[in-house]
Amino acid sequence: MVLTNSLVLLAVVTALTIGGDYLIKSATIHVAGMGSGLFLVAVALYALSAFGWFFLIRHHPLTWIAVTYSGATLILLTLLGVIVFDEDLGWRDIAAVAMALGAILLVETS
Repeated sequence: MVLTNSLVLLAVVTALTIGGDYLIKSATIHVAGMGSGLFLVAVALYALSAFGWFFLIRHHPLTWIAVTYSGATLILLTLLGVIVFDEDLGWRDIAAVAMALGAILLVETS
């Protein structure tokens, strides 16, 4: 699998996961909770992301996939929490995001 295609697929998997996380967070606020349509759509998004994982894992080392995905997810979920859900961002959170970026750089340059 060409790296460009892999990066696009990884971006799609990440977007599906972020969308699912957004919907789950929204469902926790909703009266119906896990019975809400928000939660069910989130589960469907997670299931779709599994198909992308299958193809990524087939062609790449888990280290590359996991670090890149985890770093991107951490950064995007942090932004989602702060911007959309008005969550606080402390110095430890900022340090964690910085370390995630460092891990991505280490894996990408090896």
